[in-house]
Amino acid sequence: MPKVREMEGVSAQIVTLKTNDGVRRHPSHCIYAEGKGKQRLCTCPLSLIYNNNCKSSSKCDYYEEKEKS
Repeated sequence: MPKVREMEGVSAQIVTLKTNDGVRRHPSHCIYAEGKGKQRLCTCPLSLIYNNNCKSSSKCDYYEEKEKS
């Protein structure tokens, strides 16, 4: 795919995809994430990465937002 600067004269639209819920997911906001940074583990027993490093929550099927206090 050509770079945007090489597409002179070609009409194009750049779109970013967003989630429907409007909440930006982050591993530190998940109820199943334990620890911080690279030591963050997933504690959801249904997840494929259970007891492994939680790198991203963007595609996690079990992500649940912590209640704000």
